Amino acid sequence: MSTLAVGRRNRFPNKLPKPGKSSKGNKYQGRCMNSAPMGSSILRTFGRLLGAMFVLMLLAGISLGLLTAYRWMTAHPYFALQSIEVTGNSRLGQGEILSLGEVNIGQNSLDLNMTDVEQRLSANPWVKSVTLTRTLPGTLTIAVTEREARYWIRRGNQLWYADANGQPIEEVGQAKFVSLPFLDTDAQANKDFVRNFTSALSSGQWNFGPEAVDSVHINESDGLSVALNNPHMILESNLADWRQALERMASVMKDLSARNELRRATRISCRGNRVWAQLD
Repeated sequence: MSTLAVGRRNRFPNKLPKPGKSSKGNKYQGRCMNSAPMGSSILRTFGRLLGAMFVLMLLAGISLGLLTAYRWMTAHPYFALQSIEVTGNSRLGQGEILSLGEVNIGQNSLDLNMTDVEQRLSANPWVKSVTLTRTLPGTLTIAVTEREARYWIRRGNQLWYADANGQPIEEVGQAKFVSLPFLDTDAQANKDFVRNFTSALSSGQWNFGPEAVDSVHINESDGLSVALNNPHMILESNLADWRQALERMASVMKDLSARNELRRATRISCRGNRVWAQLD
């Protein structure tokens, strides 16, 4: 015998009924849940501000301490200059260099602006380069490299000292007067040519040196002309082969000297492989 049970079945057996909602309970519960993270955020922000203020105050204290220490050292007599050494100078005297650089004994070494001193010295036309070395507590070394005057040149109506490249240095004056060979070049003359000739003239490879030269004329069309004062004569050659030409003319001068005829020579010219000597 079987029994048939008829009843109402649940269509969604796995779905639980929702609990009843309370509007008041949800309202208060929401407020409690949001209040905790908001308070933590305020505390973190406040902590960051305090940390930043502490760092700023610490940096300000360190800066103030360093400034106070710097002012103390730049005024303390322990760092006063006791010795100033100048090297490499020839044209300029030590007193002149110190005056140009505005450097004095007793000046505070740390308070000395090395860049300003270097710029003031470099502004002088005779100074090619300068190096400053500060040795604490009170020593300053000034190493100067000067430009060397090798010629006189003409600029307008004035005579100027010029270096080995023929570049002007300063106008010739009565102070520290130096007699030098006169250099005359045209606009097309290359300063490399002048420098090479000056170097060869000072090398001693010929039987005359810079002290025996009165003037040097370099012209693209006329060539090279060197006037000697001992012995008195003029040497002439082309610009293209001036080295070989001067070697040949020096050999002729040596031969004339051996025959006691060098004093009679007034002009020696070289063109190519041929050399002419003009005797009086």
